[in-house]
Amino acid sequence: MAFHLEIREQVVGLRAPLVASWGVLDRRTLFLVELHGSDGPVGRGEAAPMEAYDGVSDDACRAALRRLAAELEQVDETEPGHVILDRLTGVTPVQQALAAIDLAMWDRGARQAGKAVAPLLASEALDSIAVHKTIGGVTADEAGRIAAEAAAAGFSAFKVKVGLGLEGDVARVAAVREAAGPDARIKVDANGAWSVSEALDALDRLLARPLRVAAVEEPVSGSDAWPHLRAAVNAARFEVELCVDETADREPGVLSRGPDVVEVKLARTGGIGPLLVKAALARLAGVHVALASTFDGPLGIAAAVHAAAALKIERPLGLATLDALDLDDAPELAELAARLQPVNGRIAVPAGPGLL
Repeated sequence: MAFHLEIREQVVGLRAPLVASWGVLDRRTLFLVELHGSDGPVGRGEAAPMEAYDGVSDDACRAALRRLAAELEQVDETEPGHVILDRLTGVTPVQQALAAIDLAMWDRGARQAGKAVAPLLASEALDSIAVHKTIGGVTADEAGRIAAEAAAAGFSAFKVKVGLGLEGDVARVAAVREAAGPDARIKVDANGAWSVSEALDALDRLLARPLRVAAVEEPVSGSDAWPHLRAAVNAARFEVELCVDETADREPGVLSRGPDVVEVKLARTGGIGPLLVKAALARLAGVHVALASTFDGPLGIAAAVHAAAALKIERPLGLATLDALDLDDAPELAELAARLQPVNGRIAVPAGPGLL
């Protein structure tokens, strides 16, 4: 009794290119998998590599999924899920491919149990999660337009891409503040583009009234820079939440070197199980946890929503990204994405069974 994995690819464009300090994203490939056992429901999962951001190419992910499919043909499906997943980690280091199998196994297991994933992960999981609107490195006018539309739709938290030139960064954030109102929470994301001194110069501008940015994500890159940044921020008496993202994946020891929050991305972490472990370790280190997407498809977003609900995270999370994808030529994905539409800045946790 072994598993059979079916893999198909869906290339989707973005409705507007996302501009960040690491580059421009205008399309992406989603690898959609179905996990079949000898009987019972089919489990669905998704691999979402993004080479410009995480260095994992479509070719690498495709090859990894094929290796995993071959290994699953040799697996006894009656083995506990965690044993099977541990075995698969020896097949490939490509976390996005491993995440697809992890999601499919959670989806299949929850369907077998007739439940949603979140209550299988934790008792008294949240029934909805707060999300923020992500705004790329667009012009100030465009940023203001997007923020105004999002605010009218009920968003009260925003993340703005920066690290693209300070004057433009300030203008972009100013437009979001004006459109979103004085009480909106604004976080900026530099994707590691700044040095410590550049980060201090930027924060001096972005924290001042009327901008009043509340948090900055990955202002610097590399764990060596973080203690210097923390010391400088403390010395300047800046009141801002420091969030680490990419550096924490490369150098987990950075969690003890100054950040207040770690951003965890399910696709890059290997799935729900590894994400929960990483979150637990961060909390033991005294660091808060936030979840965000790498512009994943609906199955990846659904899995992250279930994980966030189980972790009972109350802060606004970066999971409201499905509307950035052009799913007009992918009606099945569009139907799934519609179930995850934010309402008044919150996404309802899917009731199941399974992920969606």
